[in-house]
Amino acid sequence: MAERRVSKQLSKINPNQILFLLASLLLIALVIVVSMVAGRVTNNYPPSVAFSAVGSASITPDGIKLSGSANTLARTSSAGLSEVAKVGESIRQVLAANNVDSKNISSANLSIYPEYSYTPTGSRNLLGYRVSQGYEVVLEDGKAAGAVIDQLIRATGDKFQINSISSFITDQEGVVKIARADAIAKAKIKAQDYAQLTGKKLGKILSINENSMDAPVMPMATSKDSLGTSFDMGSTKVEVSLYISWELK
Repeated sequence: MAERRVSKQLSKINPNQILFLLASLLLIALVIVVSMVAGRVTNNYPPSVAFSAVGSASITPDGIKLSGSANTLARTSSAGLSEVAKVGESIRQVLAANNVDSKNISSANLSIYPEYSYTPTGSRNLLGYRVSQGYEVVLEDGKAAGAVIDQLIRATGDKFQINSISSFITDQEGVVKIARADAIAKAKIKAQDYAQLTGKKLGKILSINENSMDAPVMPMATSKDSLGTSFDMGSTKVEVSLYISWELK
């Protein structure tokens, strides 16, 4: 009789309930195994500390970038091209005489277009053809730049116009190294303070991330006096931002 009652009770159990019970037991067993394995795993990540710092270096720019254009108005476009070519040759001769490397001279943006004058009645008269060509010149010796520009103007007259002048640092990487060393020193001071406060010692560097901030190109204006063209170069600051992580021992 007892066996019949147990059989009847088992027949009343839903198969889904059996599956749920087995799945629950399996999940419990899995959790136990994972906990046992995790307890044996060693933490491979040592304690660490990380800080960011901005290092800087101030320096006087020592180079000059010159942007100008040779242009002329001629009766024909071919005559204008010939005249602009002569101006370009005068520019190259002056720069070569001052030991400016040819790689620091570039010419581009050649343009030719007709130029007109207009009467009160609205009619127009052809004045000629305007021919213009742009030049970019890098003068690595900023101290001699004023004298070079004076020579360019004397050699080309009014056919060469200076559009802009800016200063730059010729040894950019050298200045960045100084700023980088400054940033590392500042970050290390912070890290050492925290290590001391927590009773630990500063270990090896684990990682370094850098964000360099390029020195801006500074626009400049020329000034004329009895001694010729001169420039006030001023001072430029180069900054480097570092994020450094150290091991704590």
